[in-house]
Amino acid sequence: MTKFKIQSIVFVLVAFMLGCNEFIVVGILSDLSKQFQVPISIMGYLVTIFATVYAVSTPFVTVLTSRFSRYKTLLSLMTVFLIGNTLSGLSTSYLFMVVSRIITATTAGSIISLVMTFASTIAPRNKRASLVSWIFAGFSIASVFGVPIGVAISTSYNWRYTFFSISVITILT
Repeated sequence: MTKFKIQSIVFVLVAFMLGCNEFIVVGILSDLSKQFQVPISIMGYLVTIFATVYAVSTPFVTVLTSRFSRYKTLLSLMTVFLIGNTLSGLSTSYLFMVVSRIITATTAGSIISLVMTFASTIAPRNKRASLVSWIFAGFSIASVFGVPIGVAISTSYNWRYTFFSISVITILT
């Protein structure tokens, strides 16, 4: 397998991982609500908080990290993402979950921005559009397959394992 194909697969997996982390909470809200004894309506704020932090932090984190090596920045952000996602799986309270989701949301937008930058760098000119579309397809794949698999894991075992599964994918990428 060529280096380009391996890198492309990794980039799609990163998008899949980010999409799963972003969307999975919606599928397991009832399990989280029961665990933390918080009404589902309040638990739903996890989605709003994540989206808000993602939208606000992405430009700031991207600008603050732009002067550093892109590769080292990506690895650092992935490490912070891994920590935040793993903390989500270890959450013992609603507040703990909110903090862990803020950590992952803070890094997620910048990670995908860096992946897109790498995609345009590694892809030959005639394959750039295709690679970018596949990376964005990673988000769609996460919502179509990742979330239902995460819900099945949550239902069969425990909601924590959905986050731990995302952590495993993060480590693999």
